[in-house]
Amino acid sequence: RRVRHTHTHYTQRLANMAEPHIPTVDEVRDEWDNFSENYERDYQEWTNLTDVECQFLAKLDNAKAVVVPGVGPGLGGLQVRQKVKPDAKVYVGDLSPEMVKLSKLLFKKNGYDVDATESNTKVEVMDNQNLPLETESCDRYVANLSIMYVPDPIKQFQEALRVLQPGGIAVFSTWGRPELSSFFTLLEKVTGDMGLPSPNTRSGFHLGNAEETKKMALDAGFRKVFVHYKTLRQHIYNPKEYSQLIKRTDSWESFFNDLGERLDEYFERLEKGVQCYLEEDQLLSFDHLIITAIK
Repeated sequence: RRVRHTHTHYTQRLANMAEPHIPTVDEVRDEWDNFSENYERDYQEWTNLTDVECQFLAKLDNAKAVVVPGVGPGLGGLQVRQKVKPDAKVYVGDLSPEMVKLSKLLFKKNGYDVDATESNTKVEVMDNQNLPLETESCDRYVANLSIMYVPDPIKQFQEALRVLQPGGIAVFSTWGRPELSSFFTLLEKVTGDMGLPSPNTRSGFHLGNAEETKKMALDAGFRKVFVHYKTLRQHIYNPKEYSQLIKRTDSWESFFNDLGERLDEYFERLEKGVQCYLEEDQLLSFDHLIITAIK
């Protein structure tokens, strides 16, 4: 059962790595500028499944002011706008100017003139660690799959606490358990099996331990914190679908270019790995940790 070794191999590789590089704010911005259209096309619909649960947990029906940082191409922010009352304020943002452009286009297509002076919906460039909002100006905060990318997650928790009013609700999500995230760990397994170097950057799973991340939120000052996992499945039923999706993922482009003559072998191994999962009636998965925090 080859697929069952994926997580073990992944954790062993992490243990053998030198101290990983933590991307700077500028590096995170540049990466997501480059990845913006790719993410909107191939990943937004999937990851929005977790976003919808975060919105539900935030109890938006009676919200008066909501901030949605790290919104990406904007779908989650638009959904928040549509769920709150018309007179509620909604502040939507992303560190990436390219993501903000996509978000504004989406809002305008749906009838929201976010650039109008009198609009109660704002879409702007926004750093999760330094929000352009006054203290205690919001009663809800929804950040889907962004806290694992910021240089200092504790600062994001602290900023969320700062802008929330007493009794306010903040909901975050992050990458969860590697052993239930075959969509990504399969890439790491094939890279290791071929003896290829992995990028020495901080893992997207670094906040995936529920108790440790809960403690981080409590230490930031939240009064009550709830944590739970949610595992998404990808609608990939053919190994070729997976390899085609990965091939057009911009963030892997330089890695693939460096493979040279081994590129075909790499994708053959990926497709064999996917086939192993499918033969065991397992869909590729991506696990998320959801943190609900009360001020």
